[in-house]
Amino acid sequence: MLSEKGFSLLEVLLSLTILSIAFLAVSGFFQQSQQVSTDNNNKLVAVNLARMTLDRLQQSPTSYGVQPPFKNNYNRTTCGSDTTCQGAFAEKINSKDYEITISAAAADTTLKLLPVTVTVKQEDIVTSVEGFVRYEK
Repeated sequence: MLSEKGFSLLEVLLSLTILSIAFLAVSGFFQQSQQVSTDNNNKLVAVNLARMTLDRLQQSPTSYGVQPPFKNNYNRTTCGSDTTCQGAFAEKINSKDYEITISAAAADTTLKLLPVTVTVKQEDIVTSVEGFVRYEK
């Protein structure tokens, strides 16, 4: 006569199989959420770097080697051999390289404001922040 005190080997194997399938489904979710979190962190760094660059440009445009009003795009290649200027357009944050580009539209001569767009690029992430720089002519 068989005793009904425990589980059979078949029942244990079946429950382990079901738990393994559930675990694999959930682990894929965690891996995907980790990737999304990393991408969002990189975007946040790029946005904050663009805002910081715009603030610094508003305080001291000459720190980027430009004198308002300017109409060109400025980036690391427009600095020539000036390493200080080149360093202003390239940042390394969290072991990732960020490239900064500053571009401007036509200046408003009555208000003495220059519309500026700061673009930060890191691999496939491109972020832009727009603002105004006051200049004296």
